[in-house]
Amino acid sequence: MRKFFYFLISKYFWKHILLMLVAFVVLVFVLNWALKTYTKHGQKIPLPDYVGETLESAMEDAERRSFQIIPSDSVFIVGRRGGVILDQVPDAQQLVKEDRKIYVTITKFLPDLVRLEDMPPFYGRNYERTARVLEMAHSIDSEIVGRVYDPGPEGYIMGVVFEGDTVVDRTEMAENVEVPVGSKLGFIVSERRGGMVEIPNLVCRTFDEAEFIISSYKLRMGNTRTEGEISNMERAFVIQQDPVFYPSERIEMGSPIHLTLSATKPEHCDELEDN
Repeated sequence: MRKFFYFLISKYFWKHILLMLVAFVVLVFVLNWALKTYTKHGQKIPLPDYVGETLESAMEDAERRSFQIIPSDSVFIVGRRGGVILDQVPDAQQLVKEDRKIYVTITKFLPDLVRLEDMPPFYGRNYERTARVLEMAHSIDSEIVGRVYDPGPEGYIMGVVFEGDTVVDRTEMAENVEVPVGSKLGFIVSERRGGMVEIPNLVCRTFDEAEFIISSYKLRMGNTRTEGEISNMERAFVIQQDPVFYPSERIEMGSPIHLTLSATKPEHCDELEDN
């Protein structure tokens, strides 16, 4: 008993007791850490919001979180720089496991190209309507760069200009022309003014004859005044006109012709007919 008692109070005994306690504490700590690590494996965590970030920075962040980012689609947007995330699947804040693949849509660096023949018809079409279709369908801007006379309705397309070259006109459409999304096309449109015609000689004509000639020259009737009483306007004679007729003199289509009428035919008219 005495030896056992001395053993219990010896340094050797307490040294080993202390070592056992330390070993027990370390073992408990290791087991606790291992248990936590095991239970966290496969745990779901909220997914970050990568929309609006560049693909490069999002991939760096995802790698730190043990995610994988995979670009699945790209879209060109006018005014937006390339490589920016527009959408992600799964959405942000959804609970996912580690190593989850995140599919993203990003902006393109270079614009898409649209072939001229894939655009709406141009020649002879209404400019305003065509410009709206180009903007909505292809994000292509339009501007009027010229006007030419045409006897038809105003504002219709007579030609298309791209990068200084006429690519569409009355006779043909240029081949192999590709227009970048976000660029601009120039249009030459029709107008009724601008064409030049000779001034008709209306003096000595009856009023109804003068009306017909003015219309056929694509001019318009201006003011009319009379000298003396006129019972039948249609059979009245033109004694003066403004502008005055001169051979080879030309005026713009759509211009007015002002007439002075009389019931009596001027005397010099018979001389002109005899000649």
